Formats: sequence, C-alpha cells, structure tokens
Amino acid sequence: MDCCFGSVLLLLHWHPGFIMIIFFCWILTTLCWVLTGIDYFLHTLGDDTCSALEDFDQSPHNNSLNSMLPCGGSSNSNKALVEISYTVYNFIDEVVLD
Repeated sequence: MDCCFGSVLLLLHWHPGFIMIIFFCWILTTLCWVLTGIDYFLHTLGDDTCSALEDFDQSPHNNSLNSMLPCGGSSNSNKALVEISYTVYNFIDEVVLD
C-alpha cells in the first residue's frame, strides 16, 4: 500500500502537467458524453413529435394528441383569438402610457 501511495506522490510531484492532461481529458470525455446524450434526446424528441403530428394530420379525431390539441369549432377559435388580441392590445396600451 505504501508503495502505491509513494508512486502516486512521486507522480504528482514530478509530473503535474501529466496529471492536468489526464484531468482535462476526463472533463472532455464527460462533456462529449453529455452532448451526445442531449443530441440523442433532441433527435428522438424531434422524430417522435414529427410522427405524432403526421398521424394527427392524417386522422385528427383518432389520435393520441387529442387530449393535448383539442379540435374545437371555429367559434372557439374566434373567441380565443379575440381574447388574445384584447390582451395584447391592453398590454401595448399600458406600455405606451407608462
């Protein structure tokens, strides 16, 4: 045990640049794994979203997106559009007055 500990101390004492290179490589490896995971997640999310929207486009009444994207009539859409425009108009009016 003392032999290994002594060699580690010797390595740290004589070659700090080597230890920094190893540490930098571990950080770079970890960063690559994280970025690969994020890329895989976004790629899978994009594929799933596109396939779900294509299915919804083909059959809007028989799809898993019905709970998230309800198909209301045009009266519901117009009412929502009027409410949104009224809210935006009031917000801009308040910003201009202040």
